[in-house]
Amino acid sequence: ALRRMLYADSHTWLADNLLERGDRMSMAASLELRPPFLDHRVAELAFSLPSNVKVRGGTTKWVVKEVARQHLPADIVDRPKSGFKVPLDAWFRDGLRDMAYDLLTGPTSFVGKTFDRAAVRSLLDDHDSGDRNEQPRIWTLLSLEVWHQTLTW
Repeated sequence: ALRRMLYADSHTWLADNLLERGDRMSMAASLELRPPFLDHRVAELAFSLPSNVKVRGGTTKWVVKEVARQHLPADIVDRPKSGFKVPLDAWFRDGLRDMAYDLLTGPTSFVGKTFDRAAVRSLLDDHDSGDRNEQPRIWTLLSLEVWHQTLTW
């Protein structure tokens, strides 16, 4: 099962998402990016390894971390993963705030007509006040709104 998941990830998510994002971000900063684990010899080796050296005791990338321990301090090897997070929660309180309100609660809003407009406004207000981070719900509703607009144009 692990082998099939990794194969699917490497042929879909990696190529269509992670590499494309990395390429765009590095180009935006005028940097040349060369992901070392994509060397075909490294990838072939990784695919040939048994699952128990890829994941062991709930630790992913086990063999990579064991090799890294020989060269890096433990606090580097064992630190939690931190991805590139788009700060939508802050953007929905600042630069995208008015757009979110207009699209989701305006008179022609599909979301505003389909759902309880007062509840949508309350969700936006709670997020805007900083009481709660409603970014995932706001993003989902905005995606629905834009999808609907695209279908009806």
